[in-house]
Amino acid sequence: MLLATMPRVLGPAEEIKIPVTVFATENNIRNVSLRMEANALIEPVGANNQSVFFNAAGEQQVYFNARVKPATGIAKVKLVASSGKERTEYEVELDVRNANPPVTRVTERTLAAGQSFSAPVMPVGTGNTNRAVVEISSLPAINLESRLQYLIQYPHGCIEQVTSSVFPQLVLNQLTELTSQQKLQVDINIRKGIERIKDFQARDGGFS
Repeated sequence: MLLATMPRVLGPAEEIKIPVTVFATENNIRNVSLRMEANALIEPVGANNQSVFFNAAGEQQVYFNARVKPATGIAKVKLVASSGKERTEYEVELDVRNANPPVTRVTERTLAAGQSFSAPVMPVGTGNTNRAVVEISSLPAINLESRLQYLIQYPHGCIEQVTSSVFPQLVLNQLTELTSQQKLQVDINIRKGIERIKDFQARDGGFS
C-alpha cells in the first residue's frame, strides 16, 4: 500500500518535497521499487525512481522532490510501487493556481491618416493564463477591455457595487463589437446581478 502527503493547492514555480509512506502488508515482500509519474505541470527534481527493503511486514517512508512548471491548471501525480508480482498505485490531482492578482499592461498609440504601427507582443504573467487584445477606435482610447474585466471581477458586493458593476454591461454592445461568447457572458452577468440584488430586498419591499 502507498500513502503520499500532498498539499491542497500548488503555485507556479513552487518546489515541493513529497513524503511517501510504503506499507508492506505481507512478510514475503522484500525489495520494493517506487516510481513517480506526473503530467506536464509537474517535473521531478532529482531521481524519480527509488527502492526500499523490508525485513518483515511494516512501513517505511521515502521522499520525492518535484517542481511546478510556471503555468496553472490541474496537476496530476501518480506514485507506483512494485515488488515481484505485487503492484499498487497512488494518484492525486492538485489545483495549480496563481495567488497574485491579475495584471494588465496597456500600450497606446495615436495614428494620423496613413500612419502605421507595429510592436512585439510581450506576454504578461505566467504561461497559459495571459492573452492579448487589440482595441481600435476613432475615439480616445478608454481601455474598454481592461475596464470590463474590472467590472466583472470587482471584489466587493454591497447593493450599490453590484448594480454599478452590472449596469454598464447593459449598454456595452453600443460601445464595442462583442463576440457571441462575450454577449453570452454579459447576459449571464446581468442575470446573476439581478438575482443578487433580490437578496437585498427587505420584508417591506425596500432594499437594504
